[in-house]
Amino acid sequence: MAQKQKPTMEKSPFIILLLLISGSCFSQGIVQKMDWKAGDSKAISIKLKGKEIRNGITTTDTIVSIKNQLFIEEETVDNSKIRFKTENKLVALGSTFYDELLGELSSQPNLDREIVVSKDSLSSTLLNEKEYHSDLRKIHSGIIEVLKDKAPGKLEAATVQLNDLLAELQESDEALRTLDLILDSYKIRYTEVDTLITVDTMANPFQLENFNGAKVKTYMAKTENPNTFNVVREKEFDFEAYKKSMSAFSNQATEAVGGMVGEENKTNGVDQIGEIFKAQFNSFEFGASESLTVTRQLGSNWPVRLFQETVLKLKNSDDESIAMIDIMIDIN
Repeated sequence: MAQKQKPTMEKSPFIILLLLISGSCFSQGIVQKMDWKAGDSKAISIKLKGKEIRNGITTTDTIVSIKNQLFIEEETVDNSKIRFKTENKLVALGSTFYDELLGELSSQPNLDREIVVSKDSLSSTLLNEKEYHSDLRKIHSGIIEVLKDKAPGKLEAATVQLNDLLAELQESDEALRTLDLILDSYKIRYTEVDTLITVDTMANPFQLENFNGAKVKTYMAKTENPNTFNVVREKEFDFEAYKKSMSAFSNQATEAVGGMVGEENKTNGVDQIGEIFKAQFNSFEFGASESLTVTRQLGSNWPVRLFQETVLKLKNSDDESIAMIDIMIDIN
């Protein structure tokens, strides 16, 4: 008897296509879900480095270290209610002008905020904002009064710096900035083997009109500790495309001016305006890069470290400025 042939294991092109599609979908990426618990407490240490170089000379070089405490007060389906405690920077600054300042004040060396985090949008909102800002103004006034009495010779210089710091604290809250960077780590999609390429249409480091955004590369990187891994997100800003679009805009503006003047009155002046537009714009060179490295621990929902590096460059025929900002946040 003739033996029956065994069915072959060859796959049809259709089956191969399905496998490719399913494999592609499987590697679309991982997003860490926020799973905070009421009663969680985290010590958050921040180290901020800032450097500015102008025409090859370092004009600013600072390092600031800040210790914070985060406590999850309440968890609901939609929100997390958080108490965020930070160093009172007004008191810290005032103490550089008078060592015994804290003992003269009724205010505490720390500032407490209550913040609500939306689990849907992963955004944070400061509760009782008006009351908090009122407290900042009272602390500021109290420091000024103490310095007026105890260190009158330093009052003028102290007042300028304290006024600047108060305005900065009221415009942008440090706790919200820190918390938003932590929340950003839960928005990153990554895979274990591939580099994901996406576009961030909102990226705009110099707040330029009609900017094209940035190409985003996200990938995993090994660490020396086998229990941790890094997720790296790099942004490449497309300034060449922006310059081309603005060059086209200058051409349109020149044509519009020519149209308003009329052919009978059109002179070389219109062409000269166009050349001035182009020359001025082309005299500027923009540059920017940004990367965020999120270090995660196996089995933990919280990131253990965030490291953000930002470099901004602006150059023309007379001036070249470079600003470098590093932020490292350790969470324990």
